[in-house]
Amino acid sequence: MLTDKTSCNIIAETLCELGVSKAVVSPGSRNAPLILAFDNKIGAERITVVTDERSAAFIAMGMAQASGCAVALICTSGTALLNYAPAVAEAYYQGIPLIVISADRPQQWIDQDDSQTVRQPGALDNFVKHSYDVPDCLMPGDEQLWYANRIANEAFLTAMRGKPGPVHINVQLHAPLTSRGTALSPQRIIEDVVPEPLIDESTIQRLSFSADGANVLIIAGFGSHDVTLRDQSALRTAVLRNRNYWLLSETLSGISPFFKVGIDTLITSLNETEKNALRPDLVITLGGALVSRMVKQYLRDYPPRLGHWAVGLPSDILSDCFKCLSKRIIAEPVRFITDLCRNVGPTTFTSDYQLMWNKVSQRAAARHSLYLQSLPWCDFTAMSMLFSSEGIRDYALQLSNGTPIRYAQLLAPGLKPQYCNRGVSGIDGSTSTAIGYALESDAPTLLISGDMSLSYDLSGLASVKRLLTAGRFRIAVLNNGGGGIFRFVGTTSSLPEDKLSRYFCADPGLDFRSLAHALGICHITASSSEEMHAALPQFFSNDSKPVLLEMRTDPDISASALREYFQRMTMPHRYE
Repeated sequence: MLTDKTSCNIIAETLCELGVSKAVVSPGSRNAPLILAFDNKIGAERITVVTDERSAAFIAMGMAQASGCAVALICTSGTALLNYAPAVAEAYYQGIPLIVISADRPQQWIDQDDSQTVRQPGALDNFVKHSYDVPDCLMPGDEQLWYANRIANEAFLTAMRGKPGPVHINVQLHAPLTSRGTALSPQRIIEDVVPEPLIDESTIQRLSFSADGANVLIIAGFGSHDVTLRDQSALRTAVLRNRNYWLLSETLSGISPFFKVGIDTLITSLNETEKNALRPDLVITLGGALVSRMVKQYLRDYPPRLGHWAVGLPSDILSDCFKCLSKRIIAEPVRFITDLCRNVGPTTFTSDYQLMWNKVSQRAAARHSLYLQSLPWCDFTAMSMLFSSEGIRDYALQLSNGTPIRYAQLLAPGLKPQYCNRGVSGIDGSTSTAIGYALESDAPTLLISGDMSLSYDLSGLASVKRLLTAGRFRIAVLNNGGGGIFRFVGTTSSLPEDKLSRYFCADPGLDFRSLAHALGICHITASSSEEMHAALPQFFSNDSKPVLLEMRTDPDISASALREYFQRMTMPHRYE
């Protein structure tokens, strides 16, 4: 059915011709013309219906994350749009393209005590690359058609240009909302012709000259659409051929580290003498932001003499997280590093930089392995067994913020792909993001969550069976009494137990067995190493039905084990 709202038809037609083939919608009356327009263009099978707008936005983000393509996100008027804000903010900082389309009342009725009216134009301005407002028949017919087409083209090109990100189109619509319309003529498509960002040979030579003889630390941050790090072998070969170069890679980067030890484990193990000796002359970052606070603090405390070069696609944000940014280099990262290393060549001066990093990496790995052998059942044990299991290698990993991502930093170097909402690092929407990713991914998806994060997104959890009946989807949840990370981090761990448990850990008190049963999800429990060992083969079976593995742990033992781990890494003489 084609709506009579011409602006909606034009927006849907134009966006779909540009490549937007999927939409996530939430039911409403004001957005009925938009839903009908997209249904007419792409068909019901390409439209995902999610009632809760907050969950819908994270699902759309997960779909765009998996596909690399822009996804349309459509809501009705009123507070519906405001519920998009957490996911839109996350997408903005991750560099994920979303086309947010909100239906609105005509401008003359805003602030007139009419129902479902809020000031929607610009409501998401802090979290989108640009906002657009399409008025309700305030222009002559031909001009309105031209305007709607131009806005749709501009919004898509803006979302995909440079570092991708969300945009917002607000569409004013008057009643009636479900009248039939007539067919449109083909829509004009505007194409951006942008040459691949290349650096000419003279620029490479100039940069190579400035880096010649320097100890260079290359850091791969979390992978996102602002960077292409596909060719690991080229990157590793380029770095290893220079004795004064070393690569640190985050768990979320998708780049396997030079040594099988997590980035936080490695940095924690350094004594003051080694921190000084390994202080780089130059830092080059590839990809998105860093999860590791330890790396960030290390480079703030020991700033590189030649500063920090950030390599990637153009962005409207100037990120200077080490407080020593000296160059932003617009280039494809692997190609840039390869060209840089080729021009520098094998270093002609004596440098033990790479050798020193190798030695501390081996030592850190040995200490790490030794500690794992002495662990009681706790979060650390459960996560270690999960990350080391054979079955996990077939899965794309989605990690919630808080405890899971921190353990991944310690236990899962080299596992890929891995994703986490580290744009703004909220715990909301992790489940919904994983669902959206699973909808678009060819690989089965595993969400690793904490009990607090999972309880925060029960609306997403309720969608699992309805949306993912055809594919494999797994959830592993640490049930440690809610907010286990607060028992570890310095800002809260010293608080009295009554204050800590009441205000911060906030045990959600969910019966995950009953919850899973009610939602049609298979439930498995592990409360010991023995039960975990027995549970893992069933958890990773080929059954298409969603499965939830509940790992029950003691919060105090878990916090103590993690705290002792870092202590042992910094005081190895007692244990080696």
